[in-house]
Amino acid sequence: MNSGLKENFGQSGIRAGWFCAYTPVEIVEAFGLKPERIFGSPGPWEKADGILYTNLCPYVRSCLEEGLADSPPFVIFTTCCDHLRRLRDAWDYYIKPEFSYILDLPRGKDESSIQYFANSIKGLISSLEEKTGCELSAEKLRTAIVKRLEVDMALEKACKTASSAQEILRLYQLAQKSFAASELCQLLENRETYTEEDKRDASDSFAHEKKVIVSGNLLRSEVIPSLIEECGGTIVHLDLCSASRFSLWRSDTNSREIDSLGLESLLHLIARTYLSKTPCPRMSNRSERHELIVDLARTHNASGVILSPLMFCDSFLYDIPLLLKKLEPLGIPLLVLESDYRDENVGGIRTRVEAFVEML
Repeated sequence: MNSGLKENFGQSGIRAGWFCAYTPVEIVEAFGLKPERIFGSPGPWEKADGILYTNLCPYVRSCLEEGLADSPPFVIFTTCCDHLRRLRDAWDYYIKPEFSYILDLPRGKDESSIQYFANSIKGLISSLEEKTGCELSAEKLRTAIVKRLEVDMALEKACKTASSAQEILRLYQLAQKSFAASELCQLLENRETYTEEDKRDASDSFAHEKKVIVSGNLLRSEVIPSLIEECGGTIVHLDLCSASRFSLWRSDTNSREIDSLGLESLLHLIARTYLSKTPCPRMSNRSERHELIVDLARTHNASGVILSPLMFCDSFLYDIPLLLKKLEPLGIPLLVLESDYRDENVGGIRTRVEAFVEML
């Protein structure tokens, strides 16, 4: 670690960028680093497109563009997909961060997968200990887990009183940019809230709203959620890795039980919790997400699902027929809006959304 990093380490918090929702940010926080999710540059991505193929994931290209302009000293990747692997290659070659690590992520959630992931996390810890000169203790990790629990609970409360899907998306992005920061919880606590009664008063046709669930990987902008609501749809859930699938710890998590665990048990708990959350399509238990979407549709009386995967994301594109197979018997229509992560074609998106909402 260079002298500048040693000077700041453990005080103001060195920035540590991360990309995938399966990144155990509690580990990063426990080392005194400041974890922040990299959402990428809004575009254009001229420098990144000069390095990567233009038919690569637009999220990856936007992240490289941002990194070329302003990279955190520490970056942590996962093996969630080949696109992110290639991002790590390009990041290391062109940007040369102080610390770069790629975490191997299993696809299952059985005991062997949990143990494998726990061992992968140990590899990350060893590299961080070597780089920072600090040793991870059970106490530091317990403190980081509790902070994450507080953020997740604050987000859960805020989303129940949010005025729109756009606000929910902004809150999740803020949480991922300033993980475990006390000011985040304070901001969520002090913001103006809207109850279900407020929403009912604002709309005489609340009971007749055309409710939809939005699913996908990431939405950088609020274009698609705002267009859905402008076209008469009401978004009742955002099944995104940058929204609800970021949430990890349940409100009934026993903090006292966490206090009694040693470091080895805490790592096993983190591995189990991450692999047990709502899976993305790259996981072998992805059908659990389909079941969740069906359950949410029933709970919220949703009449449609809008899937907005990123372009060139094979995992999500292969997932479409499987999701359709679950929704069609229930008479729930599915609209697929492939996103280029900029969503600048507002007119084209509006036409398709209007037609879909009208048929609900």
